[in-house]
Amino acid sequence: MLALAFVVNIAGHRAWLMRVALLATIGPAFCYVQGGRLMREVTATTQFASERALMEKAVQRLTSPGDVVLIDPDAEMD
Repeated sequence: MLALAFVVNIAGHRAWLMRVALLATIGPAFCYVQGGRLMREVTATTQFASERALMEKAVQRLTSPGDVVLIDPDAEMD
């Protein structure tokens, strides 16, 4: 960041061109990394939702209304 600030200071009125070039260079890499992270999170959330549905069905089948069910808070915060 210090080097970039120095270059922008030297560039003077052409600093906008440096910023555009930097954005064009770093922008796609940032979007690629964040897109991949988002896809992994969506996949994990979908898998967790299906596992949660199975757990809910098992609890409903194995317990009676009014029974106390203890669930590990690391596994489920709701």
